[in-house]
Amino acid sequence: MTPVERVYIGIGSNLGDREAKIRFGIERLRELSVAGRVEVSGMYESEAWGGVTTLPFINCVVSFETELEPFALLRQLKRIEQEAGRIEGGEHWAARELDLDILLYGEQSVESEDLTIPHRYLTQRRFVLKPLSDLVPDLVIPGVEQCVAEALRAVKDSCWVRPLNEGIKR
Repeated sequence: MTPVERVYIGIGSNLGDREAKIRFGIERLRELSVAGRVEVSGMYESEAWGGVTTLPFINCVVSFETELEPFALLRQLKRIEQEAGRIEGGEHWAARELDLDILLYGEQSVESEDLTIPHRYLTQRRFVLKPLSDLVPDLVIPGVEQCVAEALRAVKDSCWVRPLNEGIKR
């Protein structure tokens, strides 16, 4: 039997119909869930991080249980991004139709050229910590030994983040 793990996926879009792209991503992630159930944070509009694009993003975090191991999950996320119109390559942190990042995978840590879990910028990005704190404010981030709410209070990121809605829990 394959072990089931709880994962947290960051979703972002700043091209085209951003909310439609986010909804598309959520529905496709549902297919990767053991029971077809996902929990979704509120959606937030945020200033682009990294200084490459000026187009604001819409972001949220989705949580679900999966039997996919981390690298298989990453492959599925890349496939969903491509289905949404994302073209691989290009400038790092550039504008994109859909961006899906594994933020947390159970209590596991992964460090490779292709994948780092917890996400390497998790504690540096307000636009990730805010929606993650909607779902699990008291969750201790593996390797950081700080809960999500504490990381949000301590983040030095000065980019603005504003709520769009309250999210959907399913």
